Amino acid sequence: MIPNRSRRYSFYSPTTYAESAELFRVPDWDYSHNMAGGNMLSTAEDLARFGNALIRPGLLSQDSLNLLYTRPTTARCESPMSFGWFVSRPGATHREIHTTGSNVGVQAGLYVYPEEQLVVAILSNTWGIGSRSAEMVTDLPQRIAAICMGWQRESH
Repeated sequence: MIPNRSRRYSFYSPTTYAESAELFRVPDWDYSHNMAGGNMLSTAEDLARFGNALIRPGLLSQDSLNLLYTRPTTARCESPMSFGWFVSRPGATHREIHTTGSNVGVQAGLYVYPEEQLVVAILSNTWGIGSRSAEMVTDLPQRIAAICMGWQRESH
């Protein structure tokens, strides 16, 4: 048990995934097997600090940041991911990197827009009605960025 950690809730049964009007308490499960993702505890403030460290050299060198913000390519294909982060397409109106995650009862997203020096971090300890497919950590952060910057919303 971790002191002061929030509990997880869901409007979906944590065992059958059937939607319900009743709010379920998601059991505390051991995620220690999942080292790559889903096994991190944070606050939105700390995630935003981390995202801010990826805007300018400091945590990473400028060369490393350039690699992070560039989609790897081969002669045959281009990857949408770089070092575990989704990277905007070359020529995108707003350059960004982002990562998201979801596990029963929790969702998180971190979006970094380096030119605008904007970081959007979002966390939830509930799978709400209609939210288990992670719209909250994909569409919502982009909408928040558009509102903050006064951008017209792009269609993806």
